[in-house]
Amino acid sequence: MLLDSENEQDNSMLLSLIDPDLMIYEQEHWLDGHHHFFERIEALILHRKVIRANGLQIAISAELAAAVYEAFPWNSAHRHIHELRDLRQFVLEELNRVSYLDEGDAEQATIEPDSVTCQHVRNDTASNSWKGMLAGCVEKEATSEPDFHIATHADSDVEPIKSVNVTIRSGGESLSHQFPLIFNENDWTIILASVDPWPDLVKCVEQYFLTNPGMQMLQGIKNPPDQFECTDSFLHSMNRLCTTTNTRQALIKAVAKRVYGVLDSGLHDEYLGGSGETRRFRVTDFWRVHYRRIGGIIVLEEFGEHNIGI
Repeated sequence: MLLDSENEQDNSMLLSLIDPDLMIYEQEHWLDGHHHFFERIEALILHRKVIRANGLQIAISAELAAAVYEAFPWNSAHRHIHELRDLRQFVLEELNRVSYLDEGDAEQATIEPDSVTCQHVRNDTASNSWKGMLAGCVEKEATSEPDFHIATHADSDVEPIKSVNVTIRSGGESLSHQFPLIFNENDWTIILASVDPWPDLVKCVEQYFLTNPGMQMLQGIKNPPDQFECTDSFLHSMNRLCTTTNTRQALIKAVAKRVYGVLDSGLHDEYLGGSGETRRFRVTDFWRVHYRRIGGIIVLEEFGEHNIGI
């Protein structure tokens, strides 16, 4: 996925490209408080929150990362500005978690429309590196199938454009790729819903909650939810028996209801009796999950037909 061999990630990892416009600020922006300054910082903090909450990863080139570090006003006397502290935290924390991308030939790349990204960046190194990074993504698309998208900000004076097309021409060939643009939480919801994290049940449950506003609005909902883990036995039975989309969706929904505290009659959570602490809840009329609570953590132990272990 355009990653260094020492830093390879699972193919299901969603990689987020951050518009340099959100990471690079000229000194005059700090001094004059330009109207776009606060809008950009606000967008960066939103994207950072979603990326961290969903275990996603930022993709960047080494050259662009260096430009971000160099542009940051480390010795600025304006440390009282909240936005400056937010940006400092982003630079120090997030750029240590990124996936570094190979860059393509920036001179061979055409970006349309070219006015969407880098609107306020006057740093040639950053602009050229950004263009090269997008070109590198397109060059690798045929073999890596990346889930790249661009997290950016909306210009209040312009109707938001939904995507950027990057075309590179090399050796008589022309390759293109559409990069969806992410502006707000609604855009993130659509992007996250398009990615299937199965069989990572933890990520599936998180995604289910994030993409179901009705569930989020229920009274007494637990947020954050109870932590849960899966035993090897549970994962084995889950992978063996969850062979249809309907069964998978029913399992994800049932686990989400349990860990977020939606203990309705449909879940039918109950103690199994006997000397142990095992409980079970209903997935469908046929399927059940057996679990125990250990040290405050819900441990899923078995998935199977309604009478498993009985």
